[in-house]
Amino acid sequence: MRAGPTPAPHKATHTLHVSPAALRHGRLQSWRRAVSSIVLLLVSSTLVAAPALAVLAGKYPTKPKTWRVYGKAVQLGASLVTNFTDYRYNDKLLSQSSDSVQNFETLPSDAVIKAAYLFWGGSANGPVGGESADSTASLRLADGFLTNVTADSCDLESPPGLTAQAGKHFYCRRDITSLLSAHPGTNTYNGTYTVGAVNAKVASITSNCGGLTKPNQVDAQCVNKPETTCCAPGDAYCQARHASWSLVIIYDTKFSETTQRDIFLWDGFKLIDERRTSKGEFSLKIENFDIGDPPQAELMYYSLEGDSHLGEPYQSSGGCDSAPCGTCYDYISFNGTKLTGGAGNNDANNIFNSTPETGVDLDQFNVSNLVKPKDTQANIIIGSGDGNLANNPPGAAGAHGYGELILYGYTVMQVNRLAPNYKNPITKYTVNASEAAPGEVLTYTVDLLNNGQLDASPTTLKLNVFPPPGTDYVPGTTLVEGKTVPDVGGSSAISSGLNLGNITAPAGGKSSRKVSFKVKVKSNPGVATITSNGVLSYQYKGTVSTFNDSVETNATQVKVTAPKLATPQLIATTKQVAPGGTTTWQLTLENASANNLVVDSVRMDTPKEANFVS
Repeated sequence: MRAGPTPAPHKATHTLHVSPAALRHGRLQSWRRAVSSIVLLLVSSTLVAAPALAVLAGKYPTKPKTWRVYGKAVQLGASLVTNFTDYRYNDKLLSQSSDSVQNFETLPSDAVIKAAYLFWGGSANGPVGGESADSTASLRLADGFLTNVTADSCDLESPPGLTAQAGKHFYCRRDITSLLSAHPGTNTYNGTYTVGAVNAKVASITSNCGGLTKPNQVDAQCVNKPETTCCAPGDAYCQARHASWSLVIIYDTKFSETTQRDIFLWDGFKLIDERRTSKGEFSLKIENFDIGDPPQAELMYYSLEGDSHLGEPYQSSGGCDSAPCGTCYDYISFNGTKLTGGAGNNDANNIFNSTPETGVDLDQFNVSNLVKPKDTQANIIIGSGDGNLANNPPGAAGAHGYGELILYGYTVMQVNRLAPNYKNPITKYTVNASEAAPGEVLTYTVDLLNNGQLDASPTTLKLNVFPPPGTDYVPGTTLVEGKTVPDVGGSSAISSGLNLGNITAPAGGKSSRKVSFKVKVKSNPGVATITSNGVLSYQYKGTVSTFNDSVETNATQVKVTAPKLATPQLIATTKQVAPGGTTTWQLTLENASANNLVVDSVRMDTPKEANFVS
């Protein structure tokens, strides 16, 4: 969006009905998203807002929401406007739009939703000076469930320095964690999500442009070229009309993911532009994390109303729809490097450019090559203009600087952690039987392996319930690496937390432990299935900070079975016996159970004609 009235638009080349994810992940190469918000995935980090020049309006939190998971963040979103008449003007509002989870972003079958947020925004509707945010939207989840949602909060901002006719812009969010968690569907949250019923102002345009010419009157082919589409009277800022939505899903896994990540969501809304006397830059500092080896880091954002024709090189390389400008940048930099990459994001100085759809930027960048192992902080700059105020001309010509007005929403970052790691195939909790009868003794074993990059010191083992439900601990049976661990207060040390000391990273040579203990199934267990799992708590030192973490093992299950004897067989050794003689009876008992059977007593009634001898 140019921060001023826009009398002349572009050519109609927009195709809206293309999957945003198809563009985002390289299947098409046409345009960028025009709503910018950044999602950074990092390790154990905090985001700190740094002072910045010329952040014109809005607010941003001083701290992000954070999650530590064996999972990822997934970003979806789409535009809610079209521009089929002229690609510069979003003149039609869609009733709804959709986006789908792509194959390489698929949530695994053991995914557990940790957080989910729905965002939507646009140019506010209503009379000049009385515009309002639309705080409601419709949402259809991947399982087909349809509902209406009301925002937890909305921001409504005006671009400072412009007249009231420029209008206002809104940005709403709703926490849908509980809602989404209740609707996994048959495909674990994967599928298509649809958002609609958002009321926003669209461009009022006309083909009666009264002799207006194209903005570029420098290039020969553009001189006196007539404008065929322009803003209608009463809507001089019609180019700044937009509407869109985005969904962020953050999930953990029970067993399938073995890489631990820190995820940070920084949710705010900023209007950014370079002015004649101040730079249009907004700076974020991310700190207090430790990146693993090899480093993995991803950045995402959601930004509104970016324009493909505003920015460089478009404005310095021809085209009649914008006045030439070699320094009209809009960009995002990470640790000093301007980001590019992905479908439609080839120009570092025109990054907020409607990708994947008109009026919204939902860009994702792999920034792994811009960090290194043990890094503890990173810096991000969202910029409008080139940051050089000397080339902004004085007077009316430079009143709005040389940048595009950026409406910047959330930022997300995720990174892999430099940490111990017990989430691997070797770490498991097992029991020696799948069925057991009352009185039977079970042996449980916990195998641990730390295949992470740091020592876990100390590591403590507990069970979710000790002893496992329906059993009694067999005293003196707790072993670590085959050696007996003394009981504490008549019970295993596991009951309060068995200290396993320093379980090193593989390089330390002591990265594994084996723990075992025995229990006896109660005569009246009170449960049909004995279910149990281990809980590991551990501490480790990063490059700067000390961290505490925990992870659960898999669960074991033992079915409680009743004792079962085959029909007893009683056989006399002789068919006849004389008075005073003796005979022998033989009783045969057969165990018909799958497990051991304990016979406590046997009773036989002798015939009244005989006396028991022995």
